[in-house]
Amino acid sequence: MSSTLKAGLKQLMNERDSLEADISERSARLDAAGVGLAGKLVDKEGFPRADIDVAGLRADRQRIIVLSNDHKALTAKVEQLLQQLHADSRSQKLAGSSGPMEMDADPPAEATSHPEPPSSKRPHLDAYSSSQDQMTGSAFTSAAAPFTSSGRPFAVVDEVAAGSPAAAAGVQLGDQWLSFGSPDGPKATSLPSVAAALQDFEGRAATAEFLRRGLVMRVQLTPGRWSGRGLLGCHLQALPP
Repeated sequence: MSSTLKAGLKQLMNERDSLEADISERSARLDAAGVGLAGKLVDKEGFPRADIDVAGLRADRQRIIVLSNDHKALTAKVEQLLQQLHADSRSQKLAGSSGPMEMDADPPAEATSHPEPPSSKRPHLDAYSSSQDQMTGSAFTSAAAPFTSSGRPFAVVDEVAAGSPAAAAGVQLGDQWLSFGSPDGPKATSLPSVAAALQDFEGRAATAEFLRRGLVMRVQLTPGRWSGRGLLGCHLQALPP
């Protein structure tokens, strides 16, 4: 059952990656023409501008709307599959089977996904999707350009405990981890290496880099003791290689 869910998750993520690449390409054309998603395609007299490909740019805008809605639906499916995968791994543990690697053992019963704060400026992907908010707040040091990544995600967050260091830093359900470690030093890029790095960074800030809806996010995260178990208070599910 678990292998089937992982295969399905990988397929959905590949489909989502394809959508993001298409959106990124079309957005780049709109930006290159200087009109973006909302710039005028007609001149002062109301005629189509002669200096740009009006028909092509209008088609790109319409297609981005469709692709953004498709991306939203795929994201919902990914989150649903993650919940199923997490439930399956818990069942395996109860039956004596080995489950996914946990950074902080089992989060407490009140574990929940971290609520998203109000949105600020949205990337191209979310321009027509009011429910997909970009993370803001002092916890985040930076966000890279849409749909770029410094590596391949090795794990996904499928549970975040309320009141934990992970929740305080803004980690959310569905975040796909890329690296963890010192901002200017070596980075942990696998579950075993992250588990080892957590001990080294207890009580001091580390940089966690992950993908969220096609954006590379970087957050300052300080592992430490809290009212729950472990140093982070989130559960990481290994992604298929």
